Amino acid sequence: MIWLRGEFTKIVALTFFFGILYFFTSFQSSITGRVLIAIQTDILIAIYSFLLAYILFGLHRYTLPLKPFMLSIALYLILKVIAYSISRFSTFALVYPFVYSMDKYFLLFFIGFAIARVEIPFEVHRFVQPAVSACGLIIMGLFGYLILSNLPLDPEKTQKIGLGFLVFLVILAATSLANLSDSGAAKWLRSSRAFLLSFLVLAVVYYIAIRPRILERSGLVNFMEWVLVGIFLLKFSNDFRKSLSVEEVETVEVHRQRLSYKKDEMLERLEEARRLFLEEGKKSPLVATISRILIDAGWSEDRIAALISPLISYEDERIPKFTFRWERNIIENKNRKNRNKILSKIEEKLSKEGVGIGS
Repeated sequence: MIWLRGEFTKIVALTFFFGILYFFTSFQSSITGRVLIAIQTDILIAIYSFLLAYILFGLHRYTLPLKPFMLSIALYLILKVIAYSISRFSTFALVYPFVYSMDKYFLLFFIGFAIARVEIPFEVHRFVQPAVSACGLIIMGLFGYLILSNLPLDPEKTQKIGLGFLVFLVILAATSLANLSDSGAAKWLRSSRAFLLSFLVLAVVYYIAIRPRILERSGLVNFMEWVLVGIFLLKFSNDFRKSLSVEEVETVEVHRQRLSYKKDEMLERLEEARRLFLEEGKKSPLVATISRILIDAGWSEDRIAALISPLISYEDERIPKFTFRWERNIIENKNRKNRNKILSKIEEKLSKEGVGIGS
């Protein structure tokens, strides 16, 4: 009910905003003495309708895939309205002609944006969703490149900016497709998304803004470019070395002092510790509680350390930055399954020893 109330609030706010906007555009000449927003009533209604559909289509899982397309069409119409309104000022007179000449490219760019944001509400989404989003990102990159490279500015700079934008989205697409696999290379791509994108932005800024200014100083140019290569190789070598490192069995410091406790109280602590680990990934309470139980059962510290070392060394896969909601859900579900496997193995070993800690 709270969620529905929130959506209803969005609808009311959207309707109120467009009501004010309609009133302003109808009487803007009287209010300001000139036309600031050039928009026809039917276009205003169309934008409102698509934004309203964007909210409504999010209410049901089977209309959810259509939701991004409603937003994309609304953004496409808004872009044209803004471009036309800006062009009324002589300083920016070329804005609308450019948008008009690139009309199809802008439309296809926003369609790619919609495809990239589609969320498939079926069980097979684990395998289909990354491919769909990657396809949308590549479409965005291609048509974004065509738009940016045709900007009425310095052709050399616009080509580089457009190419950088294309590579940026190709990296996003590749790291999205990496969710199809659990191999080491796929995990590296997912975890390195923020680094790859940041490195690309740094390289583009260097080649567009810095390199042309120092081109005559060849020594400095070579130094800067080797620095870029060094940053990338250092990141790659560090990650590669970590992937080859063998996890050592970690020792666990446990208190030898046996304190009296109520059995029911310890069971409650154990259940809470299990819940925190399985649902939130917090392992410290579970490590402490199992250690306490086994110490009181007469286990040695080395024996306890050998048992719970997989739990101590376990780490959730980190959710990368610039992530999609579906991608976050996939990684969180995968982490929950991995936690459950770790705990099940420990409980199985303890069961063989005659110690039961399962729920």
